[in-house]
Amino acid sequence: MPRDIPYVKIIFADGGIGYIPATADGIPLFVGVSTEGTAEDNKVVAISPDNKDIVFDLFGDTPFTQKIMDFFSMGGGICYAVKTSNATNEGILTAL
Repeated sequence: MPRDIPYVKIIFADGGIGYIPATADGIPLFVGVSTEGTAEDNKVVAISPDNKDIVFDLFGDTPFTQKIMDFFSMGGGICYAVKTSNATNEGILTAL
């Protein structure tokens, strides 16, 4: 049994936020909320390790962007990303 460490509070964060596992073609999809960046809402964007620098331009500096960059920092290949500016946006389903 693990023991508590004195004076340490463990807070679990969802490391898979907005991450949908790889599809049949083996390419994962990230879905996230962002009111920043130049990407259009509900439009799928393909991102490769070669052009990962555009992620901040497309989605701004947000937790959504950080999750995509974490994917690339762990050796991820091509991925798809879809942004919505509203957490309850029904239009995102048509993009998928």
